[in-house]
Amino acid sequence: MIERWNRDDSGVLHKDTLFLRAGKAGEYGISVQYGTGSIYHAYFTYLCGLPDAELFEDRPDLFCGKSLVCMTEEWARFLRKQPNLETVCLRRLMKPLRGKSVKEVSSLPSEYRLRPFDEEAFARKPYRHGSFYQSYEDFSRRGSGFVIWHGKDIVCSVSSHLSLGENVELDVTTSEAHRRRGLADRCVAEMLNDCAERKLTVHWDAKNTPSMRMAQSHGFELFQEYAVYCLKA
Repeated sequence: MIERWNRDDSGVLHKDTLFLRAGKAGEYGISVQYGTGSIYHAYFTYLCGLPDAELFEDRPDLFCGKSLVCMTEEWARFLRKQPNLETVCLRRLMKPLRGKSVKEVSSLPSEYRLRPFDEEAFARKPYRHGSFYQSYEDFSRRGSGFVIWHGKDIVCSVSSHLSLGENVELDVTTSEAHRRRGLADRCVAEMLNDCAERKLTVHWDAKNTPSMRMAQSHGFELFQEYAVYCLKA
């Protein structure tokens, strides 16, 4: 579920996310520098500095069809004036957490098996989890994750999307047929507890209200709402 942004304010993201920090460090995505700013394609496309109308006109591939996050009010105002602005969606950035989950999670139904995100899970890349690590050895050293099996299938997975120093970005997905059974909560709790023991700070960028509420139930606090813009190709 995507929530549309229908407020009058620009929804500027004033602080760096872990995605952007990794992009600026050259460890994730690609960057484009121009005269009055820079663009970082790092999961989202972060627009920094001042808009450049000529670049916008000449390089539509940098903007159209991307999930655009404005790091300055100037970029937000510029995008809102574009005739091909298709959607403006709301996301919530949670405060990073270094600590165990505060949520009491129930036992899994008997047909499910909880397992660490081991080498077999890494080879399967469920929901693309693990895709941004060079190898399983790299993932096991810097990342964290857990999966739930149902028969021969992984039906729920929580994994660090990326790592930067002692920071990891959490992503959780459950197959639609297996939702509302507490699987995601159990996986998230296990990953948070593992990260707390290893002194890793966990970041959570919530795409909608249910994601935000799940994060809060495990001990995260809301940091900031922000807008993601999408232009038609």
